[in-house]
Amino acid sequence: MTYKYLHYKENEKDKIGIVSLNRPEKKNALSGGLMKELANILNTIADENKVSVVIIKGMGKIFSAGYDLTEVYEYDPQEKINLFRTCFMMMRAIREMPKAVIAQVHGIATAAGCQLVMNPDQ
Repeated sequence: MTYKYLHYKENEKDKIGIVSLNRPEKKNALSGGLMKELANILNTIADENKVSVVIIKGMGKIFSAGYDLTEVYEYDPQEKINLFRTCFMMMRAIREMPKAVIAQVHGIATAAGCQLVMNPDQ
């Protein structure tokens, strides 16, 4: 599958999947589209037996600035509910992943970007 907001590659030899957040111009802010893609790729990885470890990292100078506040600000109440539901699905995909998930943080990780780093259930 092709992703707009992520890059994904597998190191078959070491059984490592590397998911890169690819919105460096927006400081890898978590837009609804990025969160949907991340939940999708994590669920796909969980269902396959190609990798044992997943690394999540950010492209560019920082890991993630958190939610894309432009969306939060501009959305009507129902769209905001859908956005936070999407975030829940993304976090659930991380929490329920049957493989190790590692955040490779560089630069900053703020707000919802910290949620990708510090999942209390793991």
